[in-house]
Amino acid sequence: MALREVRPLNAEQWKQVTTALKAGPTPQQKQFIAIALERAKTLQEIKQ
Repeated sequence: MALREVRPLNAEQWKQVTTALKAGPTPQQKQFIAIALERAKTLQEIKQ
C-alpha cells in the first residue's frame, strides 16, 4: 500500500540515513546478499 503523502525527512532522520549509508552493509546484510546471489545462480542454471 502506497503512502498518501510523502513528507521530507527532518534533520535527525536525515542524519540517521546518511550515517547508515556511510557505515555500509551489516554482516547480516552481506550474508543475505550472498544467499540471494547463490539462489539466482541456481535459477539461471535451471533455466538453461
